[in-house]
Amino acid sequence: MRSLNINGFNMKKLFSSVLVIFILMGTVFLSGCTSNTYENYSNQYMSFQYPTGWHTEDNAVGGVNVFEDSSQNTTDQNRFTVVPYGTNFILTFNDFKDDIATATSGKNIKTSVINGIKYNYTEKTPNDAKSWQTYYFIKNGKGVIIQSYIKNPAVIEKVISTFN
Repeated sequence: MRSLNINGFNMKKLFSSVLVIFILMGTVFLSGCTSNTYENYSNQYMSFQYPTGWHTEDNAVGGVNVFEDSSQNTTDQNRFTVVPYGTNFILTFNDFKDDIATATSGKNIKTSVINGIKYNYTEKTPNDAKSWQTYYFIKNGKGVIIQSYIKNPAVIEKVISTFN
């Protein structure tokens, strides 16, 4: 196939370059639409990332409540609570074991791994995309329990993978 040259421009190369630019722009646009951005939460006991625009509220036991919309005080909104246990913290590992036993009583427990961190969690209630779930794991000498009411489990996986 011969190249068409107009005023010194190789039209085949120009078309190919424009096509590549459009493909790259489309890829960047689509990845921006499907990816979430995250903020850092940190207190004296822990740090992790949570979705940008969500709100945090420290709780009485050194943990934090994270919720989607502060203008809605509804029980149906996405939300979760993170509580650390263990080293240099007021709650002990015995508290951690007791609280896990209570939170998971009578529920089916699953195990998963994200970024090398093994965690356990309770299954969602059948036919309810946003039912309460309990996640628990140990990282950096801290036991952690997350109680969540979230439709998208990737939110909690982000918390687990970034927890320190």
